[in-house]
Amino acid sequence: MLHETPDSPLFQFLHRGIASSYCPSYGYDISTIQSTFTIGFTNLSSKYKEMLEIESELNSMLHGLSQDGFDKNLIEGALHHLESEGKKQKKDFGITLLHDIIPLLTNNIDLSIIFDINQQLLTIKNQKDLFPTLIKRFFLSNQDGVRVLMSPYKYFIDDILDSE
Repeated sequence: MLHETPDSPLFQFLHRGIASSYCPSYGYDISTIQSTFTIGFTNLSSKYKEMLEIESELNSMLHGLSQDGFDKNLIEGALHHLESEGKKQKKDFGITLLHDIIPLLTNNIDLSIIFDINQQLLTIKNQKDLFPTLIKRFFLSNQDGVRVLMSPYKYFIDDILDSE
C-alpha cells in the first residue's frame, strides 16, 4: 500500500518528479531470516541538503500515516487484489506455492496461512488500527534501522579501469 498505486503515499514522490523510480529491492522482503523493508528512490538530487529534506518529508508522511492511517479505499483495493490473486487458478501454481513457502520455512511461520486466504484477510480487516500500529512499531519506534544516502560517483568506472 505504500508503493504500488498512484494513490500510494510513496508514489507521490515519483508523481511530483522528486525521484524517477524506486530503488532496487524496495518494499518488504521476508526471504531471509532477518526480514527487511526498504524505502528508497533513484535519481534524487545529489545535494545533501535536498536529500535530508526528502528524508524529512518521508518521515512526516510516515508520522501522518501512523496517526491518520491509510485511505480506506486504498486498503480495500489492496485487500481485494490480494484476495483475487490468492484465488486465481494459475498453471504455475506448484512453483509459485514453493516460492511462497520458502520464506515461511526460513522464518518458522505456520505454512497453513498460505491456504486460508479468507481467514487471513478477515483478520486484517478486523484489526482497525493495524497499519498505523505497524508503521509506529517498525518505522517510527524501531531503532534498528539503517539509513543510507548515496550519490553516484561519475568517475567510478574510469577509476576501476585505471586501477587494472
